[in-house]
Amino acid sequence: MLETADHIARLSAAPPEGQFLDEPPLPREELGQKIQDAIRLSSVLKARTDSPLGVVRFPSEQVGSTTRTRLFLSAAPVGRVPVLLARPTEQPPSPLPAVLAVGDHNTEPEDVLGQILPGLVERGYVVLVPLFRGYDEVEKEHRATLELLCGGSSFTAIRHYEVLLALEYLEHLRARGEVGSIALLGHSGGAGIANAMAWYQGSRFAAVATDLVATYINVSYDQDEQGQPISGTALVMGDSNQQLHQLAVPIANFGMAPVPVGLWPYSFTKGRDFLYRWLDDRLGVASR
Repeated sequence: MLETADHIARLSAAPPEGQFLDEPPLPREELGQKIQDAIRLSSVLKARTDSPLGVVRFPSEQVGSTTRTRLFLSAAPVGRVPVLLARPTEQPPSPLPAVLAVGDHNTEPEDVLGQILPGLVERGYVVLVPLFRGYDEVEKEHRATLELLCGGSSFTAIRHYEVLLALEYLEHLRARGEVGSIALLGHSGGAGIANAMAWYQGSRFAAVATDLVATYINVSYDQDEQGQPISGTALVMGDSNQQLHQLAVPIANFGMAPVPVGLWPYSFTKGRDFLYRWLDDRLGVASR
């Protein structure tokens, strides 16, 4: 595992020339498959049984003009995935547009609603936010990341799978007429997931919004006098993936993606009004 950590640290320290696959451009379907292969998503998907998605709901809470409900979504092999569902308390007769919002390390769902997407639920959206586990301690995340990479899977695959479970739940709500079109939104580490998922799950989303062009290497390390990583000091975070790192350039070629992708400043701090109007347009919401 030490060798893997040192390798990822050296990738982070190296100049970008020659690191990324950028020529020739990959066809959409090929890139989508390469992304799934890079994160080893099949290693997680094959553990999913035919059992339906398990859902445990907790009592709802009124927050202003909105209703928030905590849920556990459960499926093999990840167990229970905590999510927060927020919707306007006054539900109109027609289905509401939905946003699957994927946050960053240690970002609570309430922070996503209050700081990243303030006022979106009040605007008339259903927002579902997964809470990613394993991001509470750097050392734990580092060990889990390396163990999964060395064991034939990846932390990234688990994160993608948990987002897919959240999407499955939203599609269940859509089948019941409770929500309409669905957009995917990613912040920081969640943006890396959204950017990649746009290429192999684009048909399931009306739009994808992101605030980061990801390199898929997230590592800290001590440096020697030449600025190079010192062996044994690297701490590798869960969104690091060497194979996905090589695909970072074609993934960021959003104009070729099979779904409309919008790129905003980090944390959506600028242009948020335009983001909301863009979502309105892409999800078929009447002019406000």
